[in-house]
Amino acid sequence: MAFSSRVGYRFMPTHQQVIVLYLQAKANGLTVPSNAIIDKYVYGKNGTPWFVFSENDPWEVVGECEVSVLKKEIFVFTKLTKLGKCNIERTAGCGTWGGKSKPKYIKNCNGEVIGIKKSFTFKVNGDLKPEEMNMVHMENGH
Repeated sequence: MAFSSRVGYRFMPTHQQVIVLYLQAKANGLTVPSNAIIDKYVYGKNGTPWFVFSENDPWEVVGECEVSVLKKEIFVFTKLTKLGKCNIERTAGCGTWGGKSKPKYIKNCNGEVIGIKKSFTFKVNGDLKPEEMNMVHMENGH
């Protein structure tokens, strides 16, 4: 599906908006309000990020890295595979999405926890150039 937006549009929802307007709607089979979040499977043997994503996906430029490379992010819906009661499969192609930070609890305006945000970094198993390994994954869920 092609991403379309108005000139100057930036997709910058709050974590609460991602959970309530997008994730809950998607989980309940409802239409989400924008095509800025796309369906991609980022795990499994075909999950290497630079093969999963393309420049035609709805990337948002969010800044510059220290080596003059644009820092971009993308929002995706992906299926998770449980490996047990608490563990999720994080293997993706030639590497793994490893935990980068402690979970952050997302609360609604009443102070109730509606989701959890977790950050992950893609770590390659083997030898690749550093520029091929610079991927960060953030997960919102409930």
